[in-house]
Amino acid sequence: MSEAVVLPLIDAIVLALVIEKPSYGYEIHERFVRRFGEILSTSRANVYDVLGRLEEEGYVAVAGHSGPRGRPRVNFQATGQGTEIHISWLAECLCDPQRSTILSRLATSGLRGADAKLKLIDCFVEKSSQEACEVPLPECDDSLLWDLLIELRRRLADAKLEWGVYARGRVLEREGGAGEAAG
Repeated sequence: MSEAVVLPLIDAIVLALVIEKPSYGYEIHERFVRRFGEILSTSRANVYDVLGRLEEEGYVAVAGHSGPRGRPRVNFQATGQGTEIHISWLAECLCDPQRSTILSRLATSGLRGADAKLKLIDCFVEKSSQEACEVPLPECDDSLLWDLLIELRRRLADAKLEWGVYARGRVLEREGGAGEAAG
């Protein structure tokens, strides 16, 4: 699983929903909307297209048919390869260095002077604190995984706050500044 995995976000979410509970397109779309609808949208037709792509790639397979006569529902389940790709994709997202590279290049392109840097650091720390407190984790049947994800979130929040203190000190040490940004 060390090879880079390229899955579009919607595809990765649909795959995760199939892994969570094998089902048919309409039901998968309904769970997508309930779980992600406030931050991301997709159509039922797109979910069916994604399922087709995932089946072509060997990540999901038809697990039978159900429903009324005449128009049976095609049920999908994840394959072993699909589960491995999902785990690899998640791990890659958690460790994505590209995200921090892009953000650092954006930040360094327009910040001049200590006050601007301190303002950025303070804003980052504030948003990190809010994120740690406000973003709920989805329900999870696996209590160990749930505990591990909560601990990851806690440690990331602690590390961001610690970095904020360190970064503020470095800016003040190297560049001084009015120190008007809140600390």
